[in-house]
Amino acid sequence: MSAKDDVTTAVTGMVAAVNRIDMPAARAWFTDNAVIVEDIAPYRWEGPNAVEGWLAAMAGSAQRLGVDAISMTLGDPVRIDVDGDSAYALFSGSLTMRTAVDHYLAEGLLTLTLSTCGDRWLIDTLAWSGPNPRHV
Repeated sequence: MSAKDDVTTAVTGMVAAVNRIDMPAARAWFTDNAVIVEDIAPYRWEGPNAVEGWLAAMAGSAQRLGVDAISMTLGDPVRIDVDGDSAYALFSGSLTMRTAVDHYLAEGLLTLTLSTCGDRWLIDTLAWSGPNPRHV
């Protein structure tokens, strides 16, 4: 397996864990000094509790909006650059959200930096960017 494949495995593993709402598994894909930027207030989380804060903010936002199902689907990597123990990755993604009466789709880009920790890649930085969700 190449380093680019290993980076893809880390990103897809994190997304799968978040989709399952498995916080410990999602947390395991991040470094202790992670930085997360997302379109949910307060928009930025960092440090050892970043993942938990981000996931709690997503859950709170979903509850306020009446979202009863949400799922991220990644496209193929747009770009993966690996230099030694550091990587930069860019994936297209689509986020589907369902409420009792509506379905929404948010399309955007997931930008990440990763570093090796032991024999695996972990996410240092995650940023989601894209337009507002649209009704589908």
